[in-house]
Parts: sequence; structure tokens; C-alpha cells
Amino acid sequence: MARHVPNSTHRKSPGLAGALALSCSLLAGCQAMALSALGAGATSGIERTLNGVGYKTFTATEPQVKSAALRALSRMGIRPLPAGQSHASGNKADSNVVRASAADRDIELEFETLASNTTRLRVKVRSGLFYDAATAIEILRQTERMLQQT
Repeated sequence: MARHVPNSTHRKSPGLAGALALSCSLLAGCQAMALSALGAGATSGIERTLNGVGYKTFTATEPQVKSAALRALSRMGIRPLPAGQSHASGNKADSNVVRASAADRDIELEFETLASNTTRLRVKVRSGLFYDAATAIEILRQTERMLQQT
């Protein structure tokens, strides 16, 4: 004979569903923090968006940064394209953009003067439909290295 327990005295505990919801929210927060820490350590001060475009701000004039970037490309064996030749579409002023090509990659370096002695360099490297963040970061690192040598 089964005993019937009235609903008014039967309480449901948070149990498994509550523990699962709490775990998921905690893990999601840890994942975001871990990815942030990993990204900060891996890029060594270079900010990078998720689409693989690299950015770095230098305490130097635009001509100094452009010269260092061109030396960095040369050191890496990457040749800039002539000023009139462009594989990328866009309406950026040609004096602020350097385009280059390596293997199957289209490279674009954009220089932006933020102040008289502060320049932001944006590096975009595309290989077909995909962005190549590793090459963009290496160009930024080599540019920084060339600036430190002057």
C-alpha cells in the first residue's frame, strides 16, 4: 500500500538543476577570464581583435613608425607593393597605408597619427577568406624591435 504525501508538505530542493546552473555560470566567467589572461600574455602588449587584425600604439612619429615597419617587412622577406598597385579595396589615403604581399597573403599596414609623437599601427593579413593573426602580430613585434634599435 503506497502512502500519499500531500503537495503542501512536499518541498523541492534546488538539487541538480540549481547546481548545474551555478556551475555553468561560474565556468563561463572563468573561461572569459582565462581567455583574457591568455590573450594578454600571448600578445605581449599588442591588442588584437577576434577577427585577426593586429593593433599597436607606438610612442613615435608616423614617419618613424612607417620606416620601422618597412625595415621589419624587409627583415621578414616581405616586399611592399608599389604605391599604385593595390590588392585590397578601400578608400584609405595611400600615404597612410602600405600594402604588401607574401606567399598567398595580402598584407595591409595602416598608420594613424594620434598625437605629434604617438602613432597607431593596424596590421591586417588575409589569406583567402581568413585572417592570419600570427603574421600580423609578428609584423607588429618586428616593427617594435626596429623602433628600439633606432
